[in-house]
Amino acid sequence: MTSNPAAASSLLPRILHPFSLVIPPTTYCPGSDVHGEVLLEFPKIQDEQIDEVVVELRGTLKMATSDSSDRVSPQPQALLGVKTSVWKRGSTYPPSDSHILRVPFRFHLPSDPRILPSVHWTEWHDFVSIVYYVEATALRPTTLFGSEKKIREQLVVVPRGDPSLCTSIRSLGNLEGGPMWKTAHKEQQMRRGISFWTLQLLVPNEHGILPHCIDIPLLIRIKTTTARLPRVKADRHLQDKPIFPAIAIAANTPISITIRQNFAVRAIGASCDLTNKFTLACIKEQDLPRSSYHKHWEDDTRRGDAREMGRWVQHWTFEPKVKFNRFPPTFSSEFVDCAYTVSVQVPFPGVGNNVKVSIPITLDSGIDRATPRRSGGGPAASALEDAPTQTSFGAEAGVGADPSPGGTEIPCDEQPPSRLPTYFEAVYSDNRERDGSARPG
Repeated sequence: MTSNPAAASSLLPRILHPFSLVIPPTTYCPGSDVHGEVLLEFPKIQDEQIDEVVVELRGTLKMATSDSSDRVSPQPQALLGVKTSVWKRGSTYPPSDSHILRVPFRFHLPSDPRILPSVHWTEWHDFVSIVYYVEATALRPTTLFGSEKKIREQLVVVPRGDPSLCTSIRSLGNLEGGPMWKTAHKEQQMRRGISFWTLQLLVPNEHGILPHCIDIPLLIRIKTTTARLPRVKADRHLQDKPIFPAIAIAANTPISITIRQNFAVRAIGASCDLTNKFTLACIKEQDLPRSSYHKHWEDDTRRGDAREMGRWVQHWTFEPKVKFNRFPPTFSSEFVDCAYTVSVQVPFPGVGNNVKVSIPITLDSGIDRATPRRSGGGPAASALEDAPTQTSFGAEAGVGADPSPGGTEIPCDEQPPSRLPTYFEAVYSDNRERDGSARPG
C-alpha cells in the first residue's frame, strides 16, 4: 500500500452519491455466485443520516399479450428474491487513509428451472421482460422526507450450459460433412427439368445444439447440373463465362445466412407468436476464394447419339463462421418459449430461381460457471475464450432488458448488426422504484 493517502484515494472510483454499487461485468448461470461491493463515502453517509444499507438480488418476469382488442397483462412473476444487510451505522468505518468503505457481498444464483435467461422483447402491445438485478437500498429515519435511496445494477443471466460443446467444435479441424454434422438438404429442378440444383447446409453437432459463446463454423455446399449438351460445345465454353445454372452473386444479392427467432408467449388464456429475422452473414463475390469452386464433365452419351453428350456439374463450397452470442439461448417455460431456425439463401439467375434451405438449431450458453466479460464486448482474457463476447443484447434480439438507446438489431436486408454494449450502468434513484422494462434515466 502506498504511503501517500492522497495517492491511495485517487485510485478509488469517483463516487457522486453517498454510496455506489460495483459488480464486475459478468455472465451468470444458475449455480454461480454474484460477487460485488457497496462503496460507502464518508462523511456523506453520515451527513445524510443513513442508518443501514441492504442489498437484494431479484429476478422478475413481466409480460403482456393481446388477443384481438383485449390486452392481457398478468402480474409480474417473481423468479428470485433474496436480501441481506451489509452495513449499519456505527458498525464499520473506512481505513484511516481513505474516506471510502468497501463492503463486499455475495449472492448464490440457485440451480432452479425457474431461472430463465435475461430477455427483453417487445412488439406493439406484446412484450416479455426477464430481468435480474442487484439493488442496494440506503435506509434513513422515516421522519426524513427523503426516505430511502436506491441504486440498481442489472445482471446478464443465461441457462447453465455444456462447455464441452465449445471443445468439440474447436476440435473439428477440416470441415467435412459426416455423422457429427446436422444436414439440411434441398434439391430442385430448374427450367422444367432441364437443369438441376442441390443445396446443403451443415451445422456442427448432429443434434443441432450449438454454444452461443464462440464462433460457429457452417458448411454450405451447392451443386448444379446443366442441360445435356455436346462435348464439343462444352469444350468451346469460355473459361471466364458462367455456366448456367451458376450462382448469381451481386452487390445487392449476396449469399445470405439468416436466423429466425420465434417467441411464443402465453398469458391467462391468450397467446401470441412473433418471428424476428436477423442477418448473421453475407457472402459477396469478393469473399469467394477460388478453391470454393470446381466443375467436372459428366458423360451422358446415349444409344443413338451421333456424338459425345454430357453435362457440366458445378460445385461450390463455403465455410463461413457466424456468431450467435447476441441472442438468448433456446429455452422453454410455462409462460414463454424461444426457438431458432438458421437459413441460407443462394441467388440464381432468373425470376423465382433463388434457393433457400433452413435447419432448426438449439442455442446453448456453453458455460457452467460465472464468466467475466469485458465492458467493451470482448472476452475478458484469452483464457476465458469460452465466454460470450457479447451477452447484453438489443431488445429486438431478445436479450438484456433496458438496452441502451440505439442498441437495436438491423433488419435482415441491411448490413449485419454492429456489436452492442455489454454493461449496464447502475441506476441511481431517490425514493422511487424502476420498472424493469424502462430505459435507464
